[in-house]
Amino acid sequence: MNYAIGMAAALAIGAGGVYFAMNSQIGELRTDLDAVKQELADEKKKRTAAYGVLNKVNHIALYTAKTPFNCKYQDGGFPTFKGVIRYFWDFEHAYGIEVPDNYVWNLVEDPASPGVGTITVPPLKQLRPTKIEFSKFDELDFAGSKRFQRMYADVLPIARDRTDLVGDERLKIDGTLWSRSEAALADLILPLANEARTAVDEAPLTQVVVKFENRPASISGVATKFSDDCAIN
Repeated sequence: MNYAIGMAAALAIGAGGVYFAMNSQIGELRTDLDAVKQELADEKKKRTAAYGVLNKVNHIALYTAKTPFNCKYQDGGFPTFKGVIRYFWDFEHAYGIEVPDNYVWNLVEDPASPGVGTITVPPLKQLRPTKIEFSKFDELDFAGSKRFQRMYADVLPIARDRTDLVGDERLKIDGTLWSRSEAALADLILPLANEARTAVDEAPLTQVVVKFENRPASISGVATKFSDDCAIN
């Protein structure tokens, strides 16, 4: 009987020792795990948002403006068979940005205005290739087939030059073009920027202010008034 009691006591003490040892090891593992978690958290806090996510913005139209054109062209030749035609065409310019490869985005939060980030972006430009398609021809003086083709070929580069000029000129004189393009790009960038900030536990922005690299210091002037005659600018 005494032997059985002694064995039971010994087993109880042994079991208690094993239990204590296991608890001790589990406690150490928890301490180590907590230390690792804290280290990872500290490291995450040290990181800053990588705005490479903005590379999703690479070629985008932000603002469009359609312009109607027309001009009258007179071909040379015999006085009674001059050939006089008025040409009509429309063109929709598309303004936006083209982001170069490996472009470095620099979004800076204003310390004086928490939640407001400012970002400088590539130049605003006219993106659409100029393709002239005449929509209407008013023949004021009849032109035969060969003369019509020759006149068409003569007017085409004139129409292209006028269209290109309007596209470039609008960047210098149209304030609405700039403000709407800035607003459109800000709306696009804000969620992308916040995606990057959230990944490193940074507070999301409430507003992004866009600054184009080529924005004029002042926007003023009037559009060129083209002559009625296609041959004279």
